[in-house]
This record gives sequence, structure tokens and C-alpha cells, in this order.
Amino acid sequence: MIASLAPYTQRRLRMISRIKLKYILIFAFSIFVLDFFGAFTHVFELSYDTYFKYPYEGDIHSFIDSLKHRKKPEMDPINDYNYSYIHDLKDFCVDTQNDFRSLRIVFLVKSSAEHFQRRVAIRNTWGFKKRFFDVPTRTVFLLGIHENDEDLQKRIDEESEKFKDILQANFIDSYFNNTIKTMIGFKWAYNHCRNSKFYMFVDDDIYVSVKNVLRFIRNPAYYPEYLKDPNRLVKRASGRQRNEADHYDTVATPEDNDALMDMEGIQTVEMPTNILKTERTTVREKILMRQREGWKHHNKSMPDQSGRSGEIEDVGDGLFRDNQVPKDSSGIHEGPLVGGNVIEVNNPLNYVGDSVNQSEEVPKVLSRIARATAREKILMRRKEGWKSHNKTRMPIADDQSIKMRDEKVDKKLLQISKVQKLMRRDRSVVVGDDQADLVNRFNNSMLYKKLTRGRRQVLDFELPDDVKLFAGYVFVSSPHRHKSSKWYVSLEEYPYDLWPPYVTAGAYILSKAAMIEMYLTSLYTQHFRFDDIYLGLVAKKADIEPFHCDEFHFYKKDYTKYNYKYVISSHGYGDPGEMQEIWNEQKGMGNA
Repeated sequence: MIASLAPYTQRRLRMISRIKLKYILIFAFSIFVLDFFGAFTHVFELSYDTYFKYPYEGDIHSFIDSLKHRKKPEMDPINDYNYSYIHDLKDFCVDTQNDFRSLRIVFLVKSSAEHFQRRVAIRNTWGFKKRFFDVPTRTVFLLGIHENDEDLQKRIDEESEKFKDILQANFIDSYFNNTIKTMIGFKWAYNHCRNSKFYMFVDDDIYVSVKNVLRFIRNPAYYPEYLKDPNRLVKRASGRQRNEADHYDTVATPEDNDALMDMEGIQTVEMPTNILKTERTTVREKILMRQREGWKHHNKSMPDQSGRSGEIEDVGDGLFRDNQVPKDSSGIHEGPLVGGNVIEVNNPLNYVGDSVNQSEEVPKVLSRIARATAREKILMRRKEGWKSHNKTRMPIADDQSIKMRDEKVDKKLLQISKVQKLMRRDRSVVVGDDQADLVNRFNNSMLYKKLTRGRRQVLDFELPDDVKLFAGYVFVSSPHRHKSSKWYVSLEEYPYDLWPPYVTAGAYILSKAAMIEMYLTSLYTQHFRFDDIYLGLVAKKADIEPFHCDEFHFYKKDYTKYNYKYVISSHGYGDPGEMQEIWNEQKGMGNA
């Protein structure tokens, strides 16, 4: 009986063995696939927000300060990119033909050694250094070498001799050496071209509008809105003014009647900036205003203080026809004199004069919470008591400081009303040439310039020299952990679950202060093979927050004749002929 069961038992054991082997193989294959796509790697990642640090891990700010003052730092740099130059451009930024002591912007083009036609196309289009005769610029091409290719190097030597714009260093020109190429450009700019206010790093397959670049660096925070609707932007900008309790501006006001006629008698007094500029009304304010008596549907921005309403014709730049502006009982227009038959009605005097004279309750100044700039964010986060969740708003003053501010505002409102009263009284008695003289005196006075400063600040804005601007298309993303990716990064290279905010490497702009700070910081930042990630790490260690702008297109933006008006750069123009054709068409339309 037992002997007869033996073959059956053996068959069962063989079947179980096959099944076990099958599942073992499936399990092993599943483990391999999950590991290949980084499933297990993600489990062991560290939190970027909690644990981020990157070599050199100590405080490097004292070392950088020493280097800025040409002193020896306590610790030697760990990362120097000390490559020799085959073609150097030491005097490239010195302007011997013209009287320009400084350059507006320098374009540093990261180009592959064999891309001769692309470099020719750039020189003939946006890289032409006399693109605008009154804006001094330079374009330099950053190259590496190809080993054992003497014919290619000979052609590069000839190109350098002819155009004198090639900066070639002795490193292998490959994709994973783009960080070296980038930092060679930083090093050259720091050592030989510090007389430029801005620097733009760009790949050789990028369409660039130099005109829009110059517009952007003039007013990055409001590009391109300030070009589309300046009047609307003035209101929006004024609503974002700092709301600090003791932040006042100086305004010139006449002391008495005689002083009004003699502008030399003007003295300066402090005025709150949040009174001097018209704020854009909120939805709640609009609803409340529309419920007031005398509200007219066509007048949506600010109701007239005296309850009057009238048809006002907009003639551009915030100016209106004087025969359609409401008048007071004496028939004199409210608002500043600007001469002729056009007056400006968005002057703050229009909103405060009568109400104060009639001893009515002075309206409280709205305490708006302005959006902080990148520089302000960094400074605030260093203060004690900073909360990580409150990252984008200005700190609100305490109740006592707000009360003190309101008391000062009330006093200033009374002073403004006196000025307006004097102006009205004097205008009522002067006629003919005397009135014209008064108009000219007032329009050229500090008072008028201060009161209309809002529009000039938007249109004629210039970044201070110490602003650390690092601008482009900003990404916040995670490392690629699947091993098939071109951008695969192991935990040993980078153990965190997020990259620091970084700008795509195709095109980005730096101010001079940012370029210097980031170059010196790179000396104490461990090398990383992806250039955009490396600059993100450097910016993080240098406390520079990348500035995002949608008009830096890291992809090839679909082209039509009219949708490139505000484009700063667009990737994907590897065909030199296509890039030249589009650039010439946009230049003809005034967009390049």
C-alpha cells in the first residue's frame, strides 16, 4: 500500500516545487522592476524641508565676505574650476571705441564646439553687439574641446581669430560637463567683465528678444504687465506699497500764500506714502461704495467725496477733459494744475480736502498687507519668531504702532487740506499771465513731482545696484530615481526628496550683485553634474531666491506672428535658418 503511494507523492512534490519556483521568479522580477523605477529609493529619501544641507555644510558667509574684501578666508575654497583657457577674452568688456564705462548686459552663450552655424546665426541676429546703438552689450560664446579632433579645433581657432568672441577652456565638451562650462563663464565674468549690470546665460538653440530682455531688466516685478496697461499697474503697484508704521515720504508743501507764488519758499514735511498713492479697491469696498447715495454705474473706481457725479472722458495716461470733471461751488476744478484744458484727477488731494475742512471724520487708511519681495522674505526669515507657514506676507505691525500711524496720518491729512485750500484761494484771484505763471511754477515744483511719482516709478523704474536678481523659468521638482532616466540621481549623490528651487538652464538673467555672490558661493559648493540644479544649490546657499517669469519658455513656444510680442526667450531653435527667419520677422514688428 505504501509502495503504491510513493509515485503519487513524488508527483505532488514536483508540482509544488514548480509552483514555488514560479512565484519566486515573479517575486524576484517584481523587486527588480520596483528597484529599477526607484520605488525603494523614494522610501529612504530624506525630507528637504527638515534635513537639507549640502557640502560645504558650515557657515560660508564669512568666507565670502573675506573674498569680497580681497582677504584670505579662514578656509580655502573646495571647488575652483581651475581650467586653462585655449582662447581667452581678458579685454572683451573694455569699450575703447565709445564712451561707455559700463555695459548694460552681457550674453554668455553655452555653445557646443561643432555648432558653427548656430553661432553665425546668433551673431547676425540677437547677438549683434550694436543691436541698439545707445545700449552697450556684449556676446561671448562658451566652448569646451573635443579630444583628438584637430580639424574641429583648427576651425574654432579660425573662428576665434575672425570674430574674437570665443571663450574656450580645456575641458571635454559634453552634456554632463555643462556645469563646468557654466562656471567657466561665471569665473570669466567675475575676473574680467564686472563692469556690466546684468548677465544672461543662454543656450545656442534659443530665440532671444533683446528688446524684451531690456524691458524685463528695467522692471522685472511687473513685466510684461507694465507695458500692457501702465495706468492700471500704477493703481495695483500703489496697493502693494509697504505698510510699515513709520515709513514716510517727504513732500514739499507751501507754508503760506506767498510761498505758493514763490516756490523757493517750499519746505519739506513728512507724508505717509500710503496716502499719496491711489489703492486699487477691493470687492468689498466696491460693494460698499455702490450702496452709497449718488453712485453711478459708469464710475467704478472711486466715488466723488462730495457726492457729485459726472461724465468723465478718459483721454489716456489718467488724464481727463476739464469740461467734464466735476466742479466745486466756486467753479474751480479740484485737483492739481497741469495747464491747458486737461487736468489729472487721480491726485490724492482730491480725496481729502473738503472732508477735512468740513470737520468730517477722517477716513482711516486701509491697512493692506503687501506682498513681500524676495529680499524681504530672506531678511524676515532670519528674524526671531518667524513662522515657516507665513512665507509670502509682510509682518503686521502691532496695535500700538498702528494707532501711532493713524494719529500721524490724521495730522498729515490736515496739512494736505491746508495746502489745497491755499491753492484754491490763490487760483481764484489770479488771471491771464499770472495764472499761467502759477501753473508752470506748480508743475515744475517738488510738490507736483512727488504727487505724480507713482506713474514714473512704474514706467521709469531702475533696479538698485545691490539687488540680487536671478530670474528665469523657476521649477520646484523631485529628483529622478528611475535608473532608465537621463537625469537619474542616486541617494548617495543627493538624498533629499526635493530639489531647491532652480531656474531652467536654457536661459536666465543675473544682476551683477547676484553673479558675484553666486560665483563666490560656488567656491564652497560641491560640484553637481546638472548645471541648473547646481545653480539652484548655489542660490540656496547664497540666500538668493530665484525669480520666476513665464516669458522665459523652456520649451518651443508655438509661433504665430503676433504671440511673440513679450517673449523673452524660447527653446527649440536648433535650426539656424528658422531662428533667423522668426527673429527678423519679430524685429520688423518691433518685438525683437
